[in-house]
Amino acid sequence: MEFRQFETISNKDIGKTLDLRGKVETIKQTAGPTLMILNDGTGNFTFKAFIKPGIRAFPEIEAGDLVYVSAVINERKDTIEGEVKSMRKLALEDIEDFQNHIHEKNAAKVLPTNTEFSIKSKVLESQKDRFIKIATMMDIHQLLQLKEQYLSSWTK
Repeated sequence: MEFRQFETISNKDIGKTLDLRGKVETIKQTAGPTLMILNDGTGNFTFKAFIKPGIRAFPEIEAGDLVYVSAVINERKDTIEGEVKSMRKLALEDIEDFQNHIHEKNAAKVLPTNTEFSIKSKVLESQKDRFIKIATMMDIHQLLQLKEQYLSSWTK
């Protein structure tokens, strides 16, 4: 199944039902619908799900879950949003693939555009790849692994 990326959704999609997937960032219950903000690596998108006024839609879905969503695209107050028709957690076999997709999209956003040093230095040039890698680290776990590799290379 092909999934649209949030960054490609536009006014041309209003009234259409789209199949999407994302990571649930936030869930907020209002006096009316349940609001959910999802991220697919290309950006955030707001979805509304309604059962009854003030009743939590999709209570099995929690912040941090990776989900499939089928939603009708609408516009409200000059903002495009999705009206959820169905939502379910990603199948176990799709989780790693989607996490990699999100990681790749986020990593692409933080790549430096200028990798030239302001001074000429053979030492800095020899470490350029490490500087770029550190500058684009996505989580502390990766940073700690790199630190261990770097320290062990100095002790050899």
